[in-house]
Amino acid sequence: MTMNTRQARVVDPVLTSHVRGYRNAAFVAQVLFPRVDVAQRGGRMIEFNRESFRLQNTRRAPGAQTERMQLGYSGRPYALVEERLMAVVPYEVADEARKGPGIDLEKQATEVAFDKILLSIEVEAAQLARATTSYANGHTTALSGSDLWSDPASKPQVVVDDAIETVRKRIGRRPNTMLLSPAAFRALRRHPVIREQFKYTSNKSITTDMLAEYFGVARVVAADGVFLDAAAADDAPAQDIWGKDVILAYVPPKGRTVMEPSFAYTYQLRGTPMVEKGGWNVDRRSWENPVVSEHAPVIVGADAGFLIQNVA
Repeated sequence: MTMNTRQARVVDPVLTSHVRGYRNAAFVAQVLFPRVDVAQRGGRMIEFNRESFRLQNTRRAPGAQTERMQLGYSGRPYALVEERLMAVVPYEVADEARKGPGIDLEKQATEVAFDKILLSIEVEAAQLARATTSYANGHTTALSGSDLWSDPASKPQVVVDDAIETVRKRIGRRPNTMLLSPAAFRALRRHPVIREQFKYTSNKSITTDMLAEYFGVARVVAADGVFLDAAAADDAPAQDIWGKDVILAYVPPKGRTVMEPSFAYTYQLRGTPMVEKGGWNVDRRSWENPVVSEHAPVIVGADAGFLIQNVA
C-alpha cells in the first residue's frame, strides 16, 4: 500500500515493519484464518458454497456466448474492529533517556502491545471456529466415553478419516489443515497406537509433522495459547483458547485473496497493523507509540471445515 502524505506523517515505518513481521508462536489463528487485505472497514463477505467447487462447461461453439463464472457470492455483512494499544517505555527503564528510549526498547514495547492485540484476535477466531453454527450440517461431532482420544482404546484415525471424507464429498477437496488444541495434541502424543506406528522410524517424541504424515493432512498445528478473563483473579487458572477441540479445514495454500474458496479468513484493513508515531508523555514520563490493527476474523466456507469437539 502506498501511504498518502497524512499517513506518512503519523506512521512510524520502522516499528510498523517490525510488528508486521512479528508473530507469537503460541498463537495459531493465522493458520486457520489467513490474512487477506480489504480496502473498506465494512461491507459484505465473499462467501463460498458448493457452487464454488462445481464443474463448469468452458467449451464454446463458434459464435456462441462465452460462459461466465463467479467465485463466491456476496454474503453476510462484516465490520472491521479497531484495536489500539499504547506501547510504553518508561523513563526509568530507558537507556540514555535524554536521547530517547532507543529502537530496541521501542521494538520490545510494541511487541508487548501487539501481543495483546494478537491475543484478542486469537480468542475471537477460536470462538468462531469452535461454534457448531459455523459449520455445514453434518460437519461437527462430539466425542465421549471410550471414543475420547485420551482412552487407549479410541481410534483417532477413524474419526479424522471420517471428517476428511465428509469435507471431500462436500467440496471435492480434502482438508489440508488440522488444528489441535493442547489437550488433543497431548492425547495424540501419548496414544499407544500412534506411538507404535512410529517406534521403528523415529526415537523422537511425536511431532506435528509426524501427525500430519499419520493423518494424511498437509499441515498440523498445535495451539498453546491461554487467556484470562478481564475480571479473573490473579491466581485464577488460565483457560486454553482452543479448549479440547480439533478443527479440520481447507485453507488455500498460496495466493490468498477474498475470491479464493477457503474455510475462513481474517479481513485486515489495508495498511494495518501499524505503529503510529508517538512521543514523550511528560505527565507519565514515558515514551509512547500507539499500535493499531483493524480486522475481523470471518467464516466464509462452512462446507470447507469440520469440528471435532471434546476429544480428550
